[in-house]
Amino acid sequence: MAAEQSTVAAVTDFVLNNKLKTVLYTWGAGITTCFAYQWTRPIPTSLKIIHTRVYAQALTLAALGAVAGVEMYAASTQGAKEKDDSY
Repeated sequence: MAAEQSTVAAVTDFVLNNKLKTVLYTWGAGITTCFAYQWTRPIPTSLKIIHTRVYAQALTLAALGAVAGVEMYAASTQGAKEKDDSY
């Protein structure tokens, strides 16, 4: 049971150990997905590029916020464990 981690713990550990990779992967997936979506729309290519950049930038900011949230969650969980262990 101790060797098997829950999904939340595994994701939290990955994000805490690979913060920049997490943001980079999110940006890469976002820019690829947004560009693929924009390519299906009947608008000029310059607008497709601009919209893709803006959407990917918003996703990157969301990823940065998520990483900060995971760090806060890990800190509060660790603080609660230390508080429980002191009894």
